[in-house]
Amino acid sequence: MSNKNIALLFLAILFIQLLVINLVNVVMYIGLLKGWTFIIFTIVQVTLILLIRKFGKKRSLIVANIAGLILLPILFIASLPAYTYEGAKDIIYDIHGENAEIVAHDYENVPVDSSSSWFVIDYHYYYEVITDDNHIFIAIDPVTGTTTELEEDFYDFPYETQ
Repeated sequence: MSNKNIALLFLAILFIQLLVINLVNVVMYIGLLKGWTFIIFTIVQVTLILLIRKFGKKRSLIVANIAGLILLPILFIASLPAYTYEGAKDIIYDIHGENAEIVAHDYENVPVDSSSSWFVIDYHYYYEVITDDNHIFIAIDPVTGTTTELEEDFYDFPYETQ
């Protein structure tokens, strides 16, 4: 294979990995993962790919690229919170019983002072729950599963009409 083809192969693999990472983040974790670690990693990986294209198929560059392509999914898996948005609903059912009804809400996360992980933005999952005719609002830390029951809807903004 030519230098250009090897570089394109590594670039294609990197692109597919980043696509999967972003899809998992948005679909399963509602976008709560910080992107900075993956951006830094991508810059380093693309630099290594460009070095292959410029300097050729040197063993050290090939090994570094392969190692990078292996480390990216490992880093991603290691940085995942313990609970997905859907998985955190089980915590609500464990606390309030299977007859608790989780209501679809316009907002799926709520800001917090600080996250319990370097890889998760400062937000918790947010749920509106009906139990025994009571409306409650619950925030769940995606990393630890810690629940916080809010006194009222965090997003109940008073609107003024003119």
